[in-house]
Amino acid sequence: MTTNHLDRLDPALVRPGRVDLVAYLGDASPYQASELFRRFYGSGSGSGDEEAAAAAAAAEEELARQAERVGERVREQADRHQRAISMAALQGLFIRSAADEVERELPALFADRGVAVDPSAPPPAPAAQPKR
Repeated sequence: MTTNHLDRLDPALVRPGRVDLVAYLGDASPYQASELFRRFYGSGSGSGDEEAAAAAAAAEEELARQAERVGERVREQADRHQRAISMAALQGLFIRSAADEVERELPALFADRGVAVDPSAPPPAPAAQPKR
């Protein structure tokens, strides 16, 4: 079961025995955004050919630089607009966009799918541990 509003659920739905673990997933951090980008667009395949291996290494280096910039853009957008974005929204952007389009599309994603953040709000409580 997933919800954005745990406090609105009937207590009978979330009693022990029905729900054994409550985990707050939160919004994407810049690190998570860059890692998701790297894993989503990375090749992950190797080749025995030296020339192909050199080209793949160069492509992976460029991908790492792009991933770092994506993380920076997520931080900038979050700081500038006091908005946060979910990992699911980022993954949707990656599915729809080529790697070189992502940086350009991030501001629109924050405008369309970003969630306002109250900077004075306390951080969420840590996730409950499963009962055994």
